[in-house]
Amino acid sequence: MEWFAGIFTRHRPWVGAFLAALSLLFLFGLSRLSIDDVPSSIFRSDDEDFARLEQLFRDFGSDDNDCIVVLEAETVFSPEGVRAIRELDKRLTELEGVSEAVSLADVPVFDGGLLPRPLLPPADAGPEELAQARERAAQHPLVAGRLLSDDGATTIVVARLEGAHLPVATLRTQVDAVRQAIAEATAGSGTLRARLTGVPAIRVVIFEAIAREQKLFSALGALLSFAVGIAIFRRLGPLLSVSGASILAGFWALGLMGLMGQPMNLLTTELPLLVIVIAFTDAVHLMIDAERRRREGLSPMDSCAHAIRHLGLPCALTSLTTAVGFGSLAVSRIEVMQRFGMLFAAAVGMTFVAVLTSVPLFASFLLERLPPTSMAERFSGLHGPAERLVRWIVRHARGVGASGVLLTIALLFVALQLVPDNRLTESTPRGDEAVEVLLDLEQSFGGALTAAVLVEWPEGRAFPDPEVVAVLEAVRRTLDESEFTRAPLSVLDLLSLLPGDGSPVARAGRLDLLPADLVGRFLRSDLRRALVTAHIPDEGSAVADPAYAALEDELAAIRAAHPGFSVHLTGTGYVARRNVNVMIGDFAAGLMLAAAVIFVVLTAAFRSFVLGAISVLPNALPLVAAAAVLVLLGVELQIVSVLAFTVCLGIAVDDTIHLITRFKRELALDGNVEEAVVRAFLGVGRALVVTTVVLLAGFGVMFLSAIPTSRLFGLIAVVGLLTALLGDLFFLPALLVVCLGRRTRVRSRVRP
Repeated sequence: MEWFAGIFTRHRPWVGAFLAALSLLFLFGLSRLSIDDVPSSIFRSDDEDFARLEQLFRDFGSDDNDCIVVLEAETVFSPEGVRAIRELDKRLTELEGVSEAVSLADVPVFDGGLLPRPLLPPADAGPEELAQARERAAQHPLVAGRLLSDDGATTIVVARLEGAHLPVATLRTQVDAVRQAIAEATAGSGTLRARLTGVPAIRVVIFEAIAREQKLFSALGALLSFAVGIAIFRRLGPLLSVSGASILAGFWALGLMGLMGQPMNLLTTELPLLVIVIAFTDAVHLMIDAERRRREGLSPMDSCAHAIRHLGLPCALTSLTTAVGFGSLAVSRIEVMQRFGMLFAAAVGMTFVAVLTSVPLFASFLLERLPPTSMAERFSGLHGPAERLVRWIVRHARGVGASGVLLTIALLFVALQLVPDNRLTESTPRGDEAVEVLLDLEQSFGGALTAAVLVEWPEGRAFPDPEVVAVLEAVRRTLDESEFTRAPLSVLDLLSLLPGDGSPVARAGRLDLLPADLVGRFLRSDLRRALVTAHIPDEGSAVADPAYAALEDELAAIRAAHPGFSVHLTGTGYVARRNVNVMIGDFAAGLMLAAAVIFVVLTAAFRSFVLGAISVLPNALPLVAAAAVLVLLGVELQIVSVLAFTVCLGIAVDDTIHLITRFKRELALDGNVEEAVVRAFLGVGRALVVTTVVLLAGFGVMFLSAIPTSRLFGLIAVVGLLTALLGDLFFLPALLVVCLGRRTRVRSRVRP
């Protein structure tokens, strides 16, 4: 980096102009940044399953737009309950943006005649009529276990929103309107309890909680980090230089997203944080080196040029390894992961430019003159204990190194038991009404979410062809026998409502007696397609994945028995779980690839296979340690987990590269491995500790979050930061001594 140090020294104003020009460019990009708050975009893909889900939405309507109102009383078949159900059904139907409302008030019954009548009696019905209605409801195929609980004390009213893949802004408006309708319909009902849940309500809760806490904890974390930084640096100039560079890198990342046309979504919203963390670690190394040279008497300009000259290459290596490793996500099977990989790689490259230009530029103005110190003063305070510590590590290098290897292997053995998991409510604050009601519905109705099986028959056949009916019966039976699905529903259940005796084939001619929209939810004769649905719980992968696998095997057997029929599991819950698990797997594979890339790049950069191999342990340790902690706590691998692992790996790689680079520079002085390790430890150790302490303060505030995934992110970051520091300050020096040999024991002067 001699060339850039020369440019900076001779043309500092031009460097500032270059920095300002790029900032203006990214400011323009920031003005074009949009927000993608469509939840389904996070798991959108080009595969057959997502295409089938889109087909389901076109043919039968969206399956994740149901706002579910839960009405509870001693019995809902009372004058007060009937009145509230009818009023709520009416108000929800009239709401703009609601395609239909489904409740007991909409259920038809046939009492021997050809014309249906409502199941729900009028509000002024007597006790006997209400009791009869309850008995009919308990036997009704559309009601029992679907709209009414077994004890008759709980019923649900569904408001189905119009459209598919609705953004959260639209969902929020609709959910608020539904809440208002609930309040108006149940006003004055003293014994009736009404609560709202459903996918739209929960998504609104998640997005609002994340947006609220991101602002709060970003500000709180920044303030706490700033306070800790002041306590460590003890001067405002160095801290402003480091913080300014980090914030600038985050700002550039947002602007880059706008320039690349990448909207802000649930995944990319974490990118600025990741960039700020990566920028902060390199900025601290540059700042401490410049501060040290300033104390030795160099001018601010020469001090910053020295930092560029000696630390520019390590900073470039950290950016290169991180960018190449995570750029590999561009080959992911999920579209949003592909974009994230390319965006992350580009953002890391811009982060390197931001740090290498802004830190020296800011410091050249803000780094005040520091009094020179004598050798004795320089080793007072923490330097004395630090030197004693590193010399103890050097003397016991074999034992310390072996301990590091054994610890990493043991943690790896535990970490390999970590399995991916995702569920709708993993990001929701506990205690929220929508979440609590969803959990209650799992007890009463088997879940508020749905799974669906899409059946398509070949040309030349039409419903109610006997084989078509046989396939639908087989699918319904499969869902009914599964312990995971509950209350399956199909067009065959609609046929059972119709008057007269006979088989489903014989009754099919009377389907026009039922409302067309009701039939259309399960049968599209014009498209040769039918849908079978069932309730499913919001379970984790340990329960859901084996259940889905078993269902897929059963459906495969049905397809084999009926050639030409397409019978496939689908639905938002199924496709989202599958694709999010793919995303988690791709992220994990990206981490492994990043580790391999790090090994190759460092081996080439340091021109030493041994140094490349040595770098593996301190980079792997924080990852396996954090994963092992999750296993021990019984927490599965989630998207937020792998994002936190990204932070851990980025910091570990950064610190490893800086320590090994400094070691090589010190080793060139006298060829003494032990003394080179000591000097490198004292020269870089402070920067490692500073970055760790400040970042611990920033991430530590996440433990105050009400969102489980935010607390999980903080936990992984804290564990990763501490073990990364342990690996770089303890195990890496020991491995350098063991693997490279001790050579001549020369007591050279230490230059911190």
